[in-house]
Amino acid sequence: MNKSFLQIHNPLPSTLLTVCALILFAASASAEEPTAGEVSPTVGAPLWKDRRPIGMIFVANKGALSEKNPSGYIAAKDVTTPEGRAEFRANLLEFADRCVANLKAGNAQGAIVWDIEGYEFPGMVYVGDPRILPKYSPAMSEIAPEFFKKFTDAGLKVGVCLRPNYIFEIPKDHLIKYGRDPKQNQGYMSYKETGLPIEKPEIEWFAQVQKDAVKDPVLELSDRIQFAQKHWGTTLFYVDTNNYGENVNGVEKATLMPPEMFARLAALHPDTLLIPEHESPGYYATTAPFNQPGVDHTAATPPEIRKKYPGAFLVSALTQTEAIPRFWDEYVRGIGEGDALYLNLSEEAPPGTNAMVGRLYREAELRKKAPENVRASAESLASADPAMRLAAVRAISGKPEAALVPGLLALAKADPEWVIRRASLYPLALAEDPAADDYLLGLPGDKIDLGGFAMLALAARGESTVPIFERILDQTGDEKREARHDAVTGLNLLDSPKSVPPMLRVLQDKYSSNRGMALLILESKLVKYPGQPACDALLAMRDVPVNKYLLPQIDRMLADLNKKGFGPTDTTARSAGNDVFSQWNAWLASGNGTPMPPALAAYGVKGWPALARIEQALFSAKPTRDFKAVAFADLFPLTTDANPVVRYQAVAALGASGDNRAVELIGTMLENEKNPAVKRRTIEALKQLGTNPSALPAIQRINETAAPELKPFLDALGK
Repeated sequence: MNKSFLQIHNPLPSTLLTVCALILFAASASAEEPTAGEVSPTVGAPLWKDRRPIGMIFVANKGALSEKNPSGYIAAKDVTTPEGRAEFRANLLEFADRCVANLKAGNAQGAIVWDIEGYEFPGMVYVGDPRILPKYSPAMSEIAPEFFKKFTDAGLKVGVCLRPNYIFEIPKDHLIKYGRDPKQNQGYMSYKETGLPIEKPEIEWFAQVQKDAVKDPVLELSDRIQFAQKHWGTTLFYVDTNNYGENVNGVEKATLMPPEMFARLAALHPDTLLIPEHESPGYYATTAPFNQPGVDHTAATPPEIRKKYPGAFLVSALTQTEAIPRFWDEYVRGIGEGDALYLNLSEEAPPGTNAMVGRLYREAELRKKAPENVRASAESLASADPAMRLAAVRAISGKPEAALVPGLLALAKADPEWVIRRASLYPLALAEDPAADDYLLGLPGDKIDLGGFAMLALAARGESTVPIFERILDQTGDEKREARHDAVTGLNLLDSPKSVPPMLRVLQDKYSSNRGMALLILESKLVKYPGQPACDALLAMRDVPVNKYLLPQIDRMLADLNKKGFGPTDTTARSAGNDVFSQWNAWLASGNGTPMPPALAAYGVKGWPALARIEQALFSAKPTRDFKAVAFADLFPLTTDANPVVRYQAVAALGASGDNRAVELIGTMLENEKNPAVKRRTIEALKQLGTNPSALPAIQRINETAAPELKPFLDALGK
């Protein structure tokens, strides 16, 4: 999972182990002579019969690192005292009990602990060498047998993460020689990245000494497997960063371990399941490659792989929640043919993903049980057999007959099987029925439940659903934030110029995640459907300070549009936008009752007349004191005065001071201020002083929740 390539180290392997490896590998290859890069599937993953889910367990993270918890174990606060270790043991075993319960509830076959060695070496993320535990994590080494026994006693398989790389110790005096503080090198430890030049002088000498320590990553991994099996009874192994340093014409290069290496490893350990991070087609002969839809290009073992290697399978992780609806049918097909999924038992697992794992297995089960040649009818849709109901829904390949819509709608709303409710959404979207559309409109907002599926279903109907997506985008309330996000992903699936205008609206959404998603999708859409409205929307987005991290992408898109003849326009509203503050102040100075100037009216902000009346009273109020004579430091307390007139005049004085030290204070005031007119004047003070990084977090937060009448002023901060 960590894509860095690291130098590998091998303790002296036994001669017997080497001989066994060669004999077993030769035996596996003798049945059928494979072509280059392939091996015969006589050992390893294809023979692994259990295809139930596998748990992913993480026991450490960066946030838990401390001097008393150097390995960053989540269950520990202090591993340096007997009392602290006792607490660590109790917490870790209680965590194991929770994991066992979750694994049993998810019908899992077992679990893999990714980081049993802890997080002491963040450059490596996952160390993948359980042999170091006694030396570098003695507290975990003491508890680990008892921890893993919790799982095996419950009838579950256990495993750990492996990597064909290692940590080596740099002598303290060598670090000091180069002016390095040993405490900043994770206990004098470091690593050499395979295939890359060594650029750190304090480690170069020692790394060169270690450079040629490993000749065979298979025997290195085998040694680690033997250690874990001997001490914890492990049979499941995720192999992270499965590369090794190959000498090519005198140059060490990071190279993917070839299939033959994993065939040898599987032959040495036929009772294990090997799950490598990276793979080539030949890996399926003896391993079950790790898969992550949304990152990898598939969600199931390809048919050509199954044909070549009967029994082959992969193990997928549902880490990209937005990819789940898109890959649903491929997931189900894969599970039905023997693929497995991960259950993520970490505290940071995306909400609802484990429920999706169960639902995917359930749909695969129902599809297998379904009778053949089922026709959709009122009777089959109302069958007491869930396999029959699912088959009846799936039998509808286009627009359903009008007589079937009520039955489909009833299934979508209330069927006890979630997978049938999900499947019913697709024919309902194609029905073009007002009642069905109203139901579908209420679903977006939960990416991990039916919302994302509803958007996919509507997109399948084509560009005629654009008005429905627009109705979702019209729901601008904070509680509809996720619904708008779902609508953007649905619009992404429409290959039509009509999908562009509603997405341009999302560029001004309150929430940065929605703006970012829309921008990402538009970059590809505008290649095919460019236009001046897109250019104007991007220019407006560019001028908002909170979008500073998106500027490179915005500028790239604007440059592409400029090449196609689209550029800035000098409309009345844009001209006024460059000076909205002076236009506003001129209106205030003209006195209460003066009609709004055309330049401001062009913005179409309905709340501006009411805001102007409130601010006119503050603007024209008799000064409470001579603010020009108030010392700069004495202005700060006045920004929290109970009298809004005092706050208004104080923030105006700070803005006029030209002293940039006030920016951070004004940013805080911007968040806390309740009076809309004082808040607007606070935004203007930031404009006068010039925003800097200290104010950006506050601007970002206020921008996402600001009332419409304040948005033009926030947008103008960056102009």
